Amino acid sequence: MPLIKALLLEDNSDDRMLITRKLRSVAEVQAASDKDEFQRLLNLHSFDIVLVDFSVPRLSGADAIALIKQTNPNLPVIIITGSISHRAARAACRLGANDFVIKGPEDEEYERLDLAVVNAVEAHKTRMAQLRDQRLELLGDRTTGICHDLRNILGTVQLGCGILRDRVDGDDKLILDRMEDAVKRGEQLMAQVLAFARGTNGQAFKDVTIEFLMGEIGQVLRGGTFPNIQHTITVAPGAGKVSCDSNQLHQVLLNLLVNARDAMPGGGRIDVTAQ
Repeated sequence: MPLIKALLLEDNSDDRMLITRKLRSVAEVQAASDKDEFQRLLNLHSFDIVLVDFSVPRLSGADAIALIKQTNPNLPVIIITGSISHRAARAACRLGANDFVIKGPEDEEYERLDLAVVNAVEAHKTRMAQLRDQRLELLGDRTTGICHDLRNILGTVQLGCGILRDRVDGDDKLILDRMEDAVKRGEQLMAQVLAFARGTNGQAFKDVTIEFLMGEIGQVLRGGTFPNIQHTITVAPGAGKVSCDSNQLHQVLLNLLVNARDAMPGGGRIDVTAQ
């Protein structure tokens, strides 16, 4: 288990040494003896926990907690002090401290310092994991709503293609074919996103021929999105089938083609070979 990264604010050199020694089995401690050094370390490094003496010259415990919360609102804080009343302890906890420990090698309270540090850090990790889960759940709900809205938009485009098909001919019908293909692919992508947001495995893999995949890529290259690009598509004899989600693989290949096109703004040549 890696050592906990702790920042200690303590103006007494003997107490700094005592606390550092007490925590050496669980934490790597960086110490500050005054406000300026404390603030510098707090801004410069990332810590798992901060230990604060409640009565440092020029920096009260309350002010130290405020500085910590400005830098990282969720960072756990433990007050270490020679003496503290229950009222002061409750006040410190209201300000954002997670715990308080009475310092001193002969004090029973001090004996639990290392355990208090470990518990505070573990509780913080658990709390952060819960918050991440909540955010992911909210993101999944939001994603579901967006996908349904996009499906409605794609449905409008598909309906328009159907209406226009009887009114056009020749090359214009090829344009409608590409638009309808794009709509179908968009619907497949939305289905994948919804499956992921709902925590399912999505579309099962199917055996797809290389010729089919390359044929789809050829349609893309012949479309209007690749102007001034010459191309060849070659499938080696004996090429077998691929067990895949054809829509995902198509997206990967399309990304490669778009990157190649963007690298040749003045036009050029793309050769696609599958074997």
